Amino acid sequence: MGLLPREQLRQLIKENDIKDVNGIYDTLKDMFKDVLQEMLEAEMEEMEVTLDYVNAGLFLTESPVEN
Repeated sequence: MGLLPREQLRQLIKENDIKDVNGIYDTLKDMFKDVLQEMLEAEMEEMEVTLDYVNAGLFLTESPVEN
């Protein structure tokens, strides 16, 4: 059993007009590109929030709770 049901695989092949190994490669490359783009954008957003805290002086390097 694969990750996708057979019907979804057939739909993917049809939608992307996959006829050979190069078609599979191109489709996977495009899918991987989209996933990487989303991951990088999420990482950048997270970094921006962290920088906002640092620039506002809200980033604590030590625990605020005293023992």
